Amino acid sequence: MSSERVAAAFLLVGSVLFIIAAFMPVSQVYIAPTSAAKLQIIYSARTAWTASQVLFGLGASIAAIGLGFVAYHLRPTPGAVWAYLGLGAVILGAVFWEGYVYLRTIDPEGFAEGGPVGWLFPAYALLTQFGLLVFGVAYLRAGYPSWLGGITITGAVIFFIVFLILKDIPPFFYYILTFIAGIRLIMRRGVRRRTALF
Repeated sequence: MSSERVAAAFLLVGSVLFIIAAFMPVSQVYIAPTSAAKLQIIYSARTAWTASQVLFGLGASIAAIGLGFVAYHLRPTPGAVWAYLGLGAVILGAVFWEGYVYLRTIDPEGFAEGGPVGWLFPAYALLTQFGLLVFGVAYLRAGYPSWLGGITITGAVIFFIVFLILKDIPPFFYYILTFIAGIRLIMRRGVRRRTALF
């Protein structure tokens, strides 16, 4: 199996796991109006809450591995520098995210009161948005269809603007972009070579 298809498989699996977690019934906690309402949802479905956090963590990590395989596949192309830059941001973001979901799992009261270690989520969000933006450039530079790079870049910019305005964004949106990339990569037989360095 080519590195491109391995990348696609990891992207699809990671994205699907994350999106499943986002739409589990217990995830209504994220729109509950009060701390008490959040805790009631969590304590009435504690196993589901833990399972959702595990899926969130696995999904983000597996998708990041998929992007690692994308970067590896693009190493002989002009998109390589961009892909490795994006990968560094996504991996660091995933580390912050893993810490965040771990704290949500062991300290639901802290989460309900405003979130444990409040800087972890913004750090994850901004790094992931930047990483996706740069991967969009990598797709374009490596010779993938312009729509793939365009959707990834546009999505990342929109997510950044929404985050700046609302100070929050449902992170499953990021994994819609990685899911789209996974679908396109699994259908693709390679990338066109270009001679430019950047």
